[in-house]
Amino acid sequence: MSRAAGGEAGFTLLELLVVVVLAGLGLVLVAPRLGPRANSLERAAAEAARALSESRERAIDRARIETIFGSAPLPWGEHGVVLESEGQVSIRFFPDGTASGGTVAVVDESGRRIRLRIDPLTGRIVRVRN
Repeated sequence: MSRAAGGEAGFTLLELLVVVVLAGLGLVLVAPRLGPRANSLERAAAEAARALSESRERAIDRARIETIFGSAPLPWGEHGVVLESEGQVSIRFFPDGTASGGTVAVVDESGRRIRLRIDPLTGRIVRVRN
């Protein structure tokens, strides 16, 4: 901060310009991560994991096998987001809490994907780091 001729404090044009440039750079770097597509894919993956966990719980509670089929549109997801099974046609959850295992991917219209792995021994759903 500098003092003007009248003794009043203020910011120089150069200081203001530096602040505006830094704010602009921050927006350019952060905005793509906060965009609606990234959020919708993340939300859809969280919902898919929750729905898979609920299927496991239903299998345990009802003492019967619950089956989830791959390549189905996600009823809980955003437009253009689908669930794909990778390498298997379906995922089965058994009454003892175990599962057939496998990996599913939540895929958006641009081809970005988040993979979820179903552990066969515990039936737990874990997000796979890409």
